[in-house]
Amino acid sequence: MQWALEQSRVARGRAAEENPWDRSGTGPKSDPESELRLPTPDDLSNWLAQATAELARTAERRDAPLEPLEAWIEVTATAEAWVADGDLRALRTRTRGWSVLRTRDPWGVGGVPRPVIVAHRRWQELPTNAWSEVLEDRWVSDRIAAPAPTRPTPVLFSPECAAILVLALVKALHTYGPDPGFSVGPAWRVVDDPGHSGALFGGSFDDAGFPTRRTVLAENRRAVGRIGGEGHYCRPSFRDRPVPMASHLTVLTDGEGAAPARGVLVTALTLHPLQPDHWMLEIDGAHLEGGRPGPALRSAVVSVSPGELARRCVAAVGPARPSHLGVETPALVFDNLMLR
Repeated sequence: MQWALEQSRVARGRAAEENPWDRSGTGPKSDPESELRLPTPDDLSNWLAQATAELARTAERRDAPLEPLEAWIEVTATAEAWVADGDLRALRTRTRGWSVLRTRDPWGVGGVPRPVIVAHRRWQELPTNAWSEVLEDRWVSDRIAAPAPTRPTPVLFSPECAAILVLALVKALHTYGPDPGFSVGPAWRVVDDPGHSGALFGGSFDDAGFPTRRTVLAENRRAVGRIGGEGHYCRPSFRDRPVPMASHLTVLTDGEGAAPARGVLVTALTLHPLQPDHWMLEIDGAHLEGGRPGPALRSAVVSVSPGELARRCVAAVGPARPSHLGVETPALVFDNLMLR
């Protein structure tokens, strides 16, 4: 509790020291989408029908009863018009779409099924196979469960789980963490790119009116940048003062690497940041056998620090995949993690 209060005080102090609004008086700023139009009910129904057909093909290929419990798609057209002191005037428009799917768990893990959430900056480009891609990531081939390894082992986080981890690590290490220069693993190559054409969040200027820029956070085994200052201010809501936040995180890769021959695949992750330097990762997934999912692994725990995680990020596997969290990442391998 004391640490949380101290972090709040530090954040308020930083906001007071830094200029929270662009007062340059350079005139109106504009960041529009090409078209600001809501879909018709038929448009949305057609998307759902195609996505459901893709789901049925996945179920047939995997011989798994992917039974939808509920599914929906939502689209919002937003036009943000700002007028503030110092001649700050800005307009930003977006037509974002997101969809949620709930199914019965087809592989016997049990419990309340986790929803599948997919999103896109332009709803027309939300792929109809997006549900199936996420469910493929979660696929565990064997209903038989086996205990966690008793020795340190490579751990492969699916793109869905890697996105959760990347977002948390960037906040801990590259936003409110140490100054750049600390060592990281060879696959921890991360950039924040608010101006990316597919960015769910961000744009050509931040939420305080400052121009954004692509920021390299880590490369060549070193942390080289951080999230902070002009170009990185975001407002979680209009009630909140702009604070430094990542917009569109991307993990860079040189190609599609191979999964470890043996280790653990993580298909479900819950992150518990107990202290700044002590995280608990609660995971479900499977044992890797020959680089493919084998017997299921249920409710294992990894105790580790954020810095150690970044240093143990040794490989990227498969193509980078966008997430509704604003993170684009492939599956990531973290070496020599101890599970219990």
